[in-house]
Parts: sequence; structure tokens; C-alpha cells
Amino acid sequence: MRSVSRKAAFSLVVSVAFSMTVVGVALAARAGSYVGKTSQRQSVSFRISNGAVRGFNITVHDKCPDGHTLSVQATYPTMKITNGKFGGAFSPVGGHPGEHASLNGKLGRSAVTGSLTDTSFSRRERALCHGNTTFSAHHA
Repeated sequence: MRSVSRKAAFSLVVSVAFSMTVVGVALAARAGSYVGKTSQRQSVSFRISNGAVRGFNITVHDKCPDGHTLSVQATYPTMKITNGKFGGAFSPVGGHPGEHASLNGKLGRSAVTGSLTDTSFSRRERALCHGNTTFSAHHA
């Protein structure tokens, strides 16, 4: 009976695990259009191509201090996919001081999921409004 050293067995296990991870990410990052919904029942859409998320478009409802809801429709710049994840912190060009958003997404086997936290200025109230939502999108 042939024996294998622990070091060689460990190397084999690490190699197989790494290969499965790379294949899983490659399968999850299927190029094309994605559409879905947020936890607020609003739309989300984007494209995946060349290892990046492009044209990310989402609608989020922010709650304002006076109680009204501000509906914010935003498009985000191209985000590079790294280790099956994408996102970042964003501020609108020429926006009101204090406006910002944080977007995080993750590629899964059958869906892309993530979350968005948003702070936008309400002209009606002249105050900052805050909101957050999660999303799920599938290949169209």
C-alpha cells in the first residue's frame, strides 16, 4: 500500500478547493443582463461583462425627517468584480453636501445579491433623507 505524506495530501486538498472556488466564481459571473427587485419592491438592473458590473440602476426609498418618502433612482459607475464581489462608496458629482451611498454586491450560483445604503437630499424638505435596501437579481 502506498502512503502519501501529509504535506502532499494538504497541497492536493488546497489545490482542489482553490479550483472549485475559481470555477464557482467563473460560473457565477456569467456575462449578460440581470434584472431583479429590492426588498422595497423596486427595480434593479445591470450588465456583467469583462469582469465588471456596468450600468447598475436601482430605485431606493429614503425616509425623510418629516415622514415623507423620497424615491431615489440612481445609476452607478462601472464596478470591477473581485473574488465574486463588487461595490463601493459613492457621492454624486455636484450633489448636495452629505449625499452618499454605499453599495455591496455578491455573485452567487443563480443570483446576484447585495445591499444599498443611501443618503439623499430632499428639495421639498431641504434635509437629508436616509434609506437602505437589499436586492436580488437573476440573469435575464
